[in-house]
Amino acid sequence: MSKREEYLKTIAREQAKPIPYFFKLCKVVQDKFEAKYGHTNYEDFYDIPLREVFLGPTKLSIESRFAKYLSPEQLQGDITEWGIELVKSSVDHFSTMIGPLRNAADLQDIENLPLPDFLEEYRWEGVREQIQTLKEQEKITFTGIYGGHDTGGSANVVPAFMDIFESAWYLRGLDNMLMDFYLNEEFAVKLLDKVTELKVQLAKKWTRAGIDIIVTADDVGTQKGLMMSPDIYRKLIKPRLKKVIDAAKSVNEDVLIFYHSDGNIEEIIPDLIEVGVQILNPIQPE
Repeated sequence: MSKREEYLKTIAREQAKPIPYFFKLCKVVQDKFEAKYGHTNYEDFYDIPLREVFLGPTKLSIESRFAKYLSPEQLQGDITEWGIELVKSSVDHFSTMIGPLRNAADLQDIENLPLPDFLEEYRWEGVREQIQTLKEQEKITFTGIYGGHDTGGSANVVPAFMDIFESAWYLRGLDNMLMDFYLNEEFAVKLLDKVTELKVQLAKKWTRAGIDIIVTADDVGTQKGLMMSPDIYRKLIKPRLKKVIDAAKSVNEDVLIFYHSDGNIEEIIPDLIEVGVQILNPIQPE
């Protein structure tokens, strides 16, 4: 049995080892690693079995697409493909996010918002081949989290994985989004649906390309519990997550579903299992 097959059997809970592992170094830590070991590829250095695959860079002019949302004279940081300005903080790789819908007043503002062109075929050139090459090298492939071809692995783009809540609040602002859940549900539903539809199509394309693991990542937890009530999660987030997972499984029922959230999300673990999540990251012992 190959190493790749052994890892897949472990993920499927058919055996207890070897343990598949993955970690991502932020730029600050990566620089320290390179200085200490004189090696530029920590993934190969540590023989990490799980490997990210990214889409190619966009050809669109980001600044011109979002000029009316973020005026050039006010810009302080980089703009992502979603029109979100990232203003770097003094703490490592962290940024303040300024979303294009932060001041949105009605549903038409959501309707008019341009979305990333993740579904365009030119973004997928070489992706299938990259996945196949990694598989031949006995690696497990999964949808890239942060960074990619055009960012040198930094967090300067909001990624093309299947998050729903995070994509929505990045656009709207976290405070606004949480208030919308309770005070402006129609607006919240419209925005969540717009994000979800893109993620549904994206999940299908990744699965058709042969990816092993679809990553969906929504930080819905704090250290003490959920950011919203379980009822709100089950009403607004859960069915849309299921829609994305069902889309991937409709193409290949064997594709694995990986869910990431920081914080204490113990209350919704049964919900995640119910909608088809097979891998939970992380498990915070504290």
